[in-house]
Order: sequence, then structure tokens, then C-alpha cells
Amino acid sequence: MDLLQYTSITITEFRSILKAIKERFDIDFNEYTLVFLKRRLESFMSAHRYPTAESLINHISRDDEFIHLFLREMLVESTEMFRDPSFWRYLRDFVLPRLINENKTVRIALPHCVSGDELYSLCILLAENGWTYFTEVYAGTASPHFEKNIKNGNFATYKYEVSADNYLRYQGKYEFSKYCQLKEDAAIRDTSLIQHVHFLKKDDTFSFLPNNIQLIIFRNQMLYYTQTLQDKVLKTFYEKLSKNGCLAIGIREQLGIISQQLYRVINESERIYGKN
Repeated sequence: MDLLQYTSITITEFRSILKAIKERFDIDFNEYTLVFLKRRLESFMSAHRYPTAESLINHISRDDEFIHLFLREMLVESTEMFRDPSFWRYLRDFVLPRLINENKTVRIALPHCVSGDELYSLCILLAENGWTYFTEVYAGTASPHFEKNIKNGNFATYKYEVSADNYLRYQGKYEFSKYCQLKEDAAIRDTSLIQHVHFLKKDDTFSFLPNNIQLIIFRNQMLYYTQTLQDKVLKTFYEKLSKNGCLAIGIREQLGIISQQLYRVINESERIYGKN
């Protein structure tokens, strides 16, 4: 049996790889936490049999399609549909009714979509409550491959059962199977749910987001950011939010000291904040 050998790289090699990616594709990973990114990078190299940093850098320099594979595996969205059901209930019962009451149209942004799990969850919530036509949804993707996969309705089969359970605890109006069909070797979501979504090309600064957004959902991403990058991103979101706008982050994430001056607490346990 051909056993997969784990690839280990030095910090210098790690920095050289990031530099090569930045120069070749203009994507900057330097402000992600070192421990997280180095571990993911070494795992990627092992899985795709790059024995050395030099071999990976050589591939980066000559393969235009490399970045799509790299992003797909480095930026895996570790979630499922309706993860943390109480968050989605609070969004449905308190946050969105207020925003819809106060605004003619509610702009909602998910700045970083990989699998589309949160995007589909949001669109189900909007559809079940008759809010689709009162809202504009914007989804940022780092690669056209992510966008294509989401638009095709692809859903990881191993996430189906936990997502169905999450939806049940969210207390949705129907059966989860109404929105996602589990087949022998695949699971497919109802793509009509996202037909009104505006897909945008994500950049490192999040400047692609429109202005005057009422709700930004950016959950479980900042765990991998340095504090400097967290503050920078949260400042950008602050500038993009409307006067009465809200920000939702992951329940294991915290606002830094600088960001606490920009936002007020709406629901601490669900990590939902309002713009000061």
C-alpha cells in the first residue's frame, strides 16, 4: 500500500509559498493566523503529493488553474445548513422583522461563501416568511468554481442528516427534504431558492460589497485571522453598513477592543451586533 507521507515545511518555505501565490494570483494570505494556515498548507501538500516547497512553487508559476483547487481546499467552509439553529431563529423572529419594518428594501450580504450552506439557509428563511421580494442578497465568492458549485445546488451528502436535524431545531415550516433531495451518491438543493442572489467576486479588502447594507453575516471566518486583519475587516463592514445595520459573527468569535468601539451588542450569545 502506498502510504501518504506528511509534508512538513519551515517558516521560511511557508512564507515563500505565500509570496508566490501573492505574486502569481494577487491573493494575500499573510494576515491569516500562522498555525492555522501552515497546517492547512502542509495538509494540502501531502494530499496532492508535493514533496517540497520548491515543487509547489514551481507548479504555482506555470498552472493558471492551480488557484481554484488551492482555494477550494484551503478555504473549506466548516459548516452545514442551519448551523446553530438558535441563531437562525433569532434572525427570523427579531432581527429581520425589525429591519424589514424600518427599510423599504433590506440588503443582506454574505461576504465569504464557499459551500453555500449559509446562503441556502438564509434563502430558505426568507422564502418561508415571504421576505424574498423585500430583500436583496449579495454573496461573495473567491473563485468562479465556488459560484458554479453553489448555483448547481451541490451539497455534501455527509452534511445532510445534521443539516436536516438543524432545520428541525430551527423549527422551519416544512420538511428539510422540500429543499434538498438526497440521492444514491449525491445531494442536490433547490436552486430556485437562490435565483435572486447577486454573486460578487470576493477580494481581500471586501471593497466589492455594496454600500448601505442592513445585515452582514460573516460567521466562523475570523477565527483564522490575525487581530490586525480582524480589525481591518470589521472596519470595512462598519463603513458598508447602513445606519441601522447589523453584523453577525460566529458564536466562538469576539470583537477586538478597537472593533468594540464601532458596534453595540444586540445579542451577545448569538454574536449579533448593531452599528454604533
